[in-house]
Amino acid sequence: MKINKIGFFGISTYGLNIFKHLIESDYEIIFATLKSKPMAHVDKLQKEYIALCKKYNIPMLGSVDVNNKETVALAKNTDICIIGGYDKILKSEILNAPTLGIINTHFGIIPENRGCNPVMWAIVDNITQGATTYWVNENIDYGKVIDTLSRPDLTNVTAKEAYDSITEDCTNRFPYILQKIEEGYLEREMDSEGIYHKAGIPNQGYLSLDWDKEKIKRYSDALWFPPYKPAKIKDTDKFIRIIDVKNNKITCEIFDEDTNF
Repeated sequence: MKINKIGFFGISTYGLNIFKHLIESDYEIIFATLKSKPMAHVDKLQKEYIALCKKYNIPMLGSVDVNNKETVALAKNTDICIIGGYDKILKSEILNAPTLGIINTHFGIIPENRGCNPVMWAIVDNITQGATTYWVNENIDYGKVIDTLSRPDLTNVTAKEAYDSITEDCTNRFPYILQKIEEGYLEREMDSEGIYHKAGIPNQGYLSLDWDKEKIKRYSDALWFPPYKPAKIKDTDKFIRIIDVKNNKITCEIFDEDTNF
């Protein structure tokens, strides 16, 4: 089925990139939304996103719960809805509204890395970074898979570095994902529950210098994602970034509580 009419949920760096692609490729974007609540790392992106909607006369619904009746009614007039960085769980009415369904690109390989902060958890758990584009259903990050990106080379990097690299890869793959959808292609289905991570930071954001050095470095890398605060040294009011661990020596940066990242 040829895709023409699209609804767009939320914003992220990846989301803004593919939103621009949809505009440049002359898809009809029926509506767009922001995240349901403000998030610091998308403040600048949001301004550009809103400006694009205004320039191209795309209805911007703002910070809404897309499960509401108004958004469901609009979604019924789309071929597909695309999650570009949305933060609420979708319920059956909105899931069933578009003709084809709703797709999401999750920055983790599912089902092994489902849920919140997948790039961070891939570093903490020392598993392969990547992304999965799938059909959204009522089970979180557990739908039929359209495309999988695997990046086993992304090791010894921070969460921000991994996120930026995966964003670039997924942006480049997006036109081919749309083509796969139009062709009815399905890569695979879930064969296990995998691992689901709830919202939150492991160990409440605290790093212990008593851990082994490899764990200390991984934990620090996992929590390095400006503008959010990095790992905090246990029993102090200081934040820390581990730069390197070599020959039993730790190279690091120490930050005060009021540092802006």
